[in-house]
Amino acid sequence: MLRWFSLVFILFILFSPVKYIQVVASFCIEQAVASSILIMNQDDITYSASTFPNTTIDDSRPNSFLRKIYNAPSQIDLSTYVVGYDATSLDACARDGRPALAGIDAKVMGIISQLMTIGYTLTTMRALSARSVISSSVSRGLSDKWSDVPTVKDMGARMTGATTDIAPLQQSYEAAAPGVGIVNVPSGAWPSINGVPFAPTKSDQTKTILWNLLGPVTSGGSPLSRIGSGDVTESYNANSKNYARDWYHGVSDAPIVRLALNNYASDWHTDFQGASTPLALGISVYSHPGSNGNTVGAHVDLYSYGNTNGVAADQAYATGITKGGTNGVWGFAGQITDVTGHDADGTITWADELDIMSNGDDVAASKYDPSTSSRVFHFLSAKMQDFGGWTANHAYTANEHINAAGGPTGCGIYTVVSAGMSGSSEPAFTDAGNVIDGTVTWKYSASCQNVVGTGIEFTNDGASRYNTGIGSASTTFDNAALDFSKASNNPNVANGAMIRLPAGGIVDWSANSTAAGKNKHIMFYSPTAGFLYEANGSVVMAIHDDGNIVVPGTITAGYLMLNGPVQLQSLPKATILGINTAQEGMKFYDSDDHVEVTYRCPTASTCAWFPTQYGIALSNGKR
Repeated sequence: MLRWFSLVFILFILFSPVKYIQVVASFCIEQAVASSILIMNQDDITYSASTFPNTTIDDSRPNSFLRKIYNAPSQIDLSTYVVGYDATSLDACARDGRPALAGIDAKVMGIISQLMTIGYTLTTMRALSARSVISSSVSRGLSDKWSDVPTVKDMGARMTGATTDIAPLQQSYEAAAPGVGIVNVPSGAWPSINGVPFAPTKSDQTKTILWNLLGPVTSGGSPLSRIGSGDVTESYNANSKNYARDWYHGVSDAPIVRLALNNYASDWHTDFQGASTPLALGISVYSHPGSNGNTVGAHVDLYSYGNTNGVAADQAYATGITKGGTNGVWGFAGQITDVTGHDADGTITWADELDIMSNGDDVAASKYDPSTSSRVFHFLSAKMQDFGGWTANHAYTANEHINAAGGPTGCGIYTVVSAGMSGSSEPAFTDAGNVIDGTVTWKYSASCQNVVGTGIEFTNDGASRYNTGIGSASTTFDNAALDFSKASNNPNVANGAMIRLPAGGIVDWSANSTAAGKNKHIMFYSPTAGFLYEANGSVVMAIHDDGNIVVPGTITAGYLMLNGPVQLQSLPKATILGINTAQEGMKFYDSDDHVEVTYRCPTASTCAWFPTQYGIALSNGKR
């Protein structure tokens, strides 16, 4: 017997789902079931202390399992005995409060030893028929009871697809705690009603649980991937681990999966994607040599079929950052590291690609007013953070912020530097020193405005360059490639500009996407020669900083032709004679004598303004 005891003990340790075998826990007799049902749980094996005292067997129960084991073990057909859960009996045994025995009851182990003596192995014992001790019982192997987790079958569901499973499935849902409850569903068929998978009735539309599908589950012949409204369903199908949720009522902002990372480490890492950088989610994907097709690290499919006429905006990907310290932040950081070590070979290396696939025209007004466009690739929006106004008799904590009238722009952000209770009337907020408000102390932090330094910025190290900052393939613009017609420069900021180029910054007016077609007709500014227009490599016009317009050329080439009237500046005679910077060839119109005058120097010492001598006036007749 000792040999069998040792063997069984070792086998229990090896095969039990619990690392430290729970057979060493307490034993108590099942009194509620007349046929001496053995209650088997993955946590414990229970018998009845009243029917199975320390040394005797209750002979008053001829069908007693224990009695038959002792009296005629070779005649026992274990398949006629059932194993299952019985909450009432377990409660009667004071399951939650009973103390554990120090060792294994030798009499119980003796029963198991006798079973093995007559030919039962631990494997065959695990495979014995078992069922739940409730009216809608489902046969299950002992190994199920010993090793698996509680499932809907323990509530009486058979997982055959029959509508009789609806009641136990509803009970399983109701027994799960809101927001944290998990209901395990084994392989099988889920009932459906009129072709629609059964969804538990919810008295509280905000309650959500997790349905954990432990194996393939179908409903109406199709794989089941989601259950109910708001609940999360975990499954493995289509070769993937899946988490799914349908919302019909009580929508909340709770995600299907939430990852949380709290970083308190003071170590400094200069590489924002370094190996030691804390990550809430890390995805590693490899496209190995010989791989064929597109390898995707993460893919989001959003199917938007809502009809709110723009009131709601569905978002396939959204990030949000709350900046409350002095750390730098990136809303999105992407990096491509090319380790091939050679020039680009024509295969794409794109850090970002955005595609809009649609039909029809955009709104008509977008052809002259970009702000009315419905289809936009990049939408940049700057908004001021509003902290709300001051509140009387309010308890403020340190570092809280409010918007208040005050500061150099008339509205300022004020921060609590000393917590306390605000007064009954709003104080005069100023940007000079602290503001005392009841027992609260405020200090001016910033003005009520949000100035973003740059919308799109290009930068590089000393060894890197860009061929093109913003470029275009063959495309057509119905309105303009750049349209700032509704923009304006801030009149309160000196020296603002809509477009700014450095000296020598060239504008090419006739490029055709070929190397030979570059810079055939360009305009740029030279600090020494002024604003220049070049055609085919030669300057054909220059506007100097002093206002002179120069058209270089020869006696037969390079001349100024005006296809329209020319009007000289009209000045009084006294003003013309008072010009002390006159140069020979300069012309004005003398408004006093009504004559064109020219500054001439017949000799070096006889420079003066000479009126033009006119002959006979033009007429329609012959002279």
